[in-house]
Amino acid sequence: MRGQVMALNFGRNRHTGRETPEASAWSVTYGGFHTPERFGLALQQTGTVALADLDLPTGWGRQEVRVSLRNLTDRAVAAEVALRGSDPVTLRLPARAVSTVSLPANLRTPGQRDLRLTWGVVGGQSETAELPVVVPPPAELVASGGLVTPGEMVRLPVRLSLSEREQARHSLRLRLASGSQVANVDLPARAGQVRRTRLAADGPVVASLALVGESDRSVWQGAELRYVALPES
Repeated sequence: MRGQVMALNFGRNRHTGRETPEASAWSVTYGGFHTPERFGLALQQTGTVALADLDLPTGWGRQEVRVSLRNLTDRAVAAEVALRGSDPVTLRLPARAVSTVSLPANLRTPGQRDLRLTWGVVGGQSETAELPVVVPPPAELVASGGLVTPGEMVRLPVRLSLSEREQARHSLRLRLASGSQVANVDLPARAGQVRRTRLAADGPVVASLALVGESDRSVWQGAELRYVALPES
């Protein structure tokens, strides 16, 4: 629990006589139930203006936090909302109405972090909540390396977590190196892209993925994968 914000989830295992019980959750965890970073958020709040809905970012880079505020009174009020480090956005809320605003967020450091959100009536007391988010790497190879045979085609799938805005500003560079042999494969940072290349391996093959910016400069370097080419029989 972080101040007024509490990670919360509801799960159910339904045993119907089938071989595998049916599992469901209010906030899907994509795996075991005990995954707190994928829980939903419960907010304890009082006051004139309350949070009605919240859509937190899930990608890497520049994106938006969508915030909906609800007027809990029978009169119109001027409300403001802001993320830490940015100017507040002011909106007019009719009586009992809900209004939504998008706040810019720039998340470039992978890992868990908190976004501090502040909201309230203009000129009045504000509410503050620390909202936990998990920033993924912008791109990463999801293969595991291993042994390859001569002439074998090796698939290297890439997991992309760039926001839509960042996909247009970046590209991917796959580097394959084996001894003195090096092959660089450039492709757009968009899903569905396929490239094929050949490499004359004279030893272990090291594969690495980089995110390249508009100035052709690497802005992110992922972990390396290592393949061992078996000798021809």
